[in-house]
Amino acid sequence: MPGDRAGDPLRTFRRLHEKVADLAGRLAAANAASAVPVEGQDRTGTVLMVLGPDGRVDEVRVSAEWRRTLGAEGLADAVRQAWQAAGTARVSAWAEALDEPAPADGADHADRAGGVGASAVALPPGAAAGDLMSYQVQSNLSGLMSLLADAEDSLDRAGRATTASAQGHDPAHRVTAVVTAGELDDVTFDRRWLAEASPGELGRAVNDAIVAAQAAYERARAADSPPALRELRELTADPLTMLRTVGLLRD
Repeated sequence: MPGDRAGDPLRTFRRLHEKVADLAGRLAAANAASAVPVEGQDRTGTVLMVLGPDGRVDEVRVSAEWRRTLGAEGLADAVRQAWQAAGTARVSAWAEALDEPAPADGADHADRAGGVGASAVALPPGAAAGDLMSYQVQSNLSGLMSLLADAEDSLDRAGRATTASAQGHDPAHRVTAVVTAGELDDVTFDRRWLAEASPGELGRAVNDAIVAAQAAYERARAADSPPALRELRELTADPLTMLRTVGLLRD
């Protein structure tokens, strides 16, 4: 029947909208929970690392007693331990918030303007709803669902296979940091400089090297982003763009 034909794409779009909205709500809550500085220390309390809201290193502090408590041979491990402790604190806050159900907005999702909730997207003047009964709209909705599935699969595979590695240095190349798969993998030092470096100089150089390595890693990962993820990101950046692409909105 015509009613059934019109309802199928509507239900498909609504399911997609609800799925994306729920995920967006959870991610927003998780990001808000983790958007505060966190810190971690090595097991001896000699090295303290502060991560900013964006997950990048904001500060590294090294105790004046580091030569006694760690020595040159134990410094790199202590830096990694401080990184891991700070990262664990940040991820724990993010994961805890992500597990919480997305807050209900109480919005009325009754059919309006061809089935798209008017409260969900502010339509531009003169815009009209597309024909939900058309074969093209149904085909576009099916394609969008396939793209979402491909993007989720790409994300899963990328999460399992990401082994990209990048390194960074402080401006004077006295400290080198290596980030692999998003984690601080190694830190090396110019030994002659290290023998004379003050705790403040050491903390700043380690901070600069890790920040540079993080930036290099993020550039490499962005370049390797799967096409499905890039396409979905571009498509969903603006709800009106997505509606026009699918055919549910005509100007």
